[in-house]
Amino acid sequence: MKTDTPSRIEGRLVDLVPVSEEHLDDLLLVHRDEQVCRYLPFRPWNDRSDAEAWYSRMTRLAMARDAIQLVVCDRSTSRAVGTLVAFRFLVESGLAEVGWVLGREHWGKGLAADAVRAFLAYAFGPMGARRIEAGVIAENAASHRLAARLGFVREGVQRERYIKDGVAEDLVLYGLLAREYRATTAATG
Repeated sequence: MKTDTPSRIEGRLVDLVPVSEEHLDDLLLVHRDEQVCRYLPFRPWNDRSDAEAWYSRMTRLAMARDAIQLVVCDRSTSRAVGTLVAFRFLVESGLAEVGWVLGREHWGKGLAADAVRAFLAYAFGPMGARRIEAGVIAENAASHRLAARLGFVREGVQRERYIKDGVAEDLVLYGLLAREYRATTAATG
């Protein structure tokens, strides 16, 4: 399995591109929203310095091939509207975890589904993954629906997996195997 960052992954509605400094102002608008960050394991960003610290950390992880951090760019505007990250690689097992976030003004438009769908095509294609996992905070109904719609299978609950703002959060684990993805893709054309 390859863990290098692709130059571009094209979806129908969005493109996934490597994060760069030019995306930080748009991403600050996404990540400063309390509702957007409600189900993320970190606090909302306050200012540009938070965005720069995140960018620095993600750049180090990408250089070490410990994460693939991509920006979700709306094709209609070319603006960054969210992010998608692949991480927790087990290269020998062909396994990675994926996470996504989208700015609130873009919810309900199919952009998150398109972004994750495009990433899955890459992951089970050129990346060579055998299994993709997604961890979804138990209360995040929209991400549960998205995972199920894309063929992920709910596999269990990690109780009190994260502590955020002093509150323990359960995490629901989803998994999708390459053979399941291929069967679903072949069936839906």
